[in-house]
Amino acid sequence: MATTAIDPLDAVPAWERVSLRSVGVDIGSATSQIVFSDIVMAKIGGRFVPVDRRVTYRSPVLLTPYLCGTAIDQAALLGFIEDQFRRAGAERDDIDCGAVILTGTALDRDNARIAADLFAARSGRFVTVSAGDALEATLAAHGSGAVDLSRESGSAVLNIDIGGGTTKFAACSAGRIVATAAIDVGARLVVVDDAGVVVRLENAGRYVGGRIGLSLSIGAPATAGDFGALAAYMVDQIWAAARLDRNVQVDQTMMRTAPLSYDIAIDTVVISGGVAEFLTGRIEEPTSTLTSGESAFGDLGSALSRDVARRRSGTPGITVAPSSAGIRSTVLGAALFTVQVSGDTIYVSRPGVLPLRDVPVIAPDCTAADGERDIAAAVSAAARDLGGSNFDALAVAVRWEGNASLDCLTRVTRGLVAGLAVLSGWSGPLVLVCDDDVGRLLGRHVQRALPGYDVVSLDGIELRSLDFIDIAGRLDETPAVPVTVKSLVFGAS
Repeated sequence: MATTAIDPLDAVPAWERVSLRSVGVDIGSATSQIVFSDIVMAKIGGRFVPVDRRVTYRSPVLLTPYLCGTAIDQAALLGFIEDQFRRAGAERDDIDCGAVILTGTALDRDNARIAADLFAARSGRFVTVSAGDALEATLAAHGSGAVDLSRESGSAVLNIDIGGGTTKFAACSAGRIVATAAIDVGARLVVVDDAGVVVRLENAGRYVGGRIGLSLSIGAPATAGDFGALAAYMVDQIWAAARLDRNVQVDQTMMRTAPLSYDIAIDTVVISGGVAEFLTGRIEEPTSTLTSGESAFGDLGSALSRDVARRRSGTPGITVAPSSAGIRSTVLGAALFTVQVSGDTIYVSRPGVLPLRDVPVIAPDCTAADGERDIAAAVSAAARDLGGSNFDALAVAVRWEGNASLDCLTRVTRGLVAGLAVLSGWSGPLVLVCDDDVGRLLGRHVQRALPGYDVVSLDGIELRSLDFIDIAGRLDETPAVPVTVKSLVFGAS
């Protein structure tokens, strides 16, 4: 007898669904882009979550404009954004929420954060993220579909995102990212004009040239043979850093992070980023405000793709394929919802701590019932995913099981403190978010263990990794604290 598939959303009442218009902006070292989308959220399992998204407009890819070698051209970047709003037929007031993500070597530019903040301040309820290497690798793996592929296929998947300034790695298993790393390899480390003269040269490009005997400099010629040699060395380093070729020694000087470390047998390699566009032949001419004489495709992208193709055919037992998202392996936007947290069960170390905005959430793979060492290991692993990112406050989602006994509170506190020790130089505030009514008790215990930190402890909220929260000050009329949860939304999710 034939059966009809039942959509689980059919059980969700209409009043527990909401539609939002969202925008995702990706400002990278080489390219920038903007995506408009409609997102449907539904209340499932006690919280509103994104259940459907439809892209309504994708901008052309913009070569990120610079005034000089160290400063993003804010006027050109914001002019591009304004033009895309017009093309999408959208007004600022139409946008409910969104995300501005800064990635790659754009983070090193003098005013990159200023450019992102200007856009976020003018565009409503946005989350603004300056993504360091580990978080960028995580975002790319979600955007490319590698995380979902590892969950759906049951295979171990390695995402390699080859961008304009850096290459990021993320090893994925069972829908989780187990390791990340990054290396100084990118398509626009060396750029020539139509006459073959170098007009853009990053330090990493100059370094690689020196390693293979090339003396690269602005204004000097670079041949197709030079580009081929540069690309061959770079792709060899990608394969070595990815642990796909043990016969090549990793050039540690090129590593931006600790070496990639994983104990899973990789079945599939997904290539994302700009180089994936060359592998699929899906090339589009980027919109650009190029410097004098610079060529849009006078970079290493084509040469890198040829060597990736060579390596793909020489990696037995592993499927190597470009992501369908390619250069658009990025954030579509953000979904948000607001909850009220009772002031009777929360802890705030001092009144001046609140409000807090755009606090990144880590969700360790543990519960309060686990041992102290297991909690510490899970917290440190989750915290490393944010390593190198520009954040002040940090939120830790705590899954509570059992009673809030003194032994349990002490064990969880010690595990949290030990796990957060990997964040050297970070000084808080620390936000604890429990899914049970133990916020005040846990907050007091952690505050005693971390007397030099501001601590905020909330409860009754379920959070996930890649959520960001805004915490307002206490309301005058009630003891409640409004909390807005913003979840990043990806095209491949």
